[in-house]
This record gives sequence, structure tokens and C-alpha cells, in this order.
Amino acid sequence: MASWIDRQTTDFVIVTGDRVTYLPQYLIGTVSKRLDFNISRFEFKDVPGTLVIRREAMGMAYDIEIIFQGASHLYTSEDFLKSAKNKGAWNIAHPLYGQITVQPLNIEFDNRDGNITRIKTTVIETILNGDV
Repeated sequence: MASWIDRQTTDFVIVTGDRVTYLPQYLIGTVSKRLDFNISRFEFKDVPGTLVIRREAMGMAYDIEIIFQGASHLYTSEDFLKSAKNKGAWNIAHPLYGQITVQPLNIEFDNRDGNITRIKTTVIETILNGDV
């Protein structure tokens, strides 16, 4: 099993729904993930409290920040935006989380730092249509 140090030296690769591969130059270390559960809530008249029935775990959500840098960063980030509009799932090879299949929930671009584009996105793991 690879140590966390070894895992951070592996490439960060994003293959978007249109099957274009992106290799961001940097992965910001402050990446977070969140697990939510599929629940049913029931409220009853004249009974205090809530009955919560927890079902299966939902897809893991990840907040990721990536950076494109260099002379062509604006072109690369524009291409990335076009690719992100494709409805297909993304496949990400992530140094910390391994191989994940996700859908983006939002994408924020920031070009104010000179020759870099910072892209913040929240993605959530998805099952594919053939899996249901």
C-alpha cells in the first residue's frame, strides 16, 4: 500500500464527459470530502421529535481545487469549461482518492493571479446508468 506521500506524487488526471483528458499542473492540498446518507424523515402529529430512517450512503462529495498555469492557461481553462458542459460523467484519477467517477455540481473560475487559472468545483460520485 502506498503512503500518503507517495500518493501525492501520482498524477492528477481528469477525463471529462466528452472524453478529453486534462492534466492540471497543481492539486491544492486542501481537498475535502463529505458523505451524506439517503434518509426518510417522518413527523407525527402530537408526537415530539422526528423518526429518521437511514438508507444507503449517497455518492461521496468532493470539493476540489485545481490549477492550470502557463502561457496557455486561459485557453486550457476555456477548453475545460466547454468540456465541463458535456453531460457525461467525469473519470478522475486523484492522488489521494484514487479512481472516482463523478458529476460536477458547480465550477468556479478565478483568473486574477496572473498566469494561472484556479478552478474550484464540487463533484459527487455517481453510479452509471447501467448500474441501477
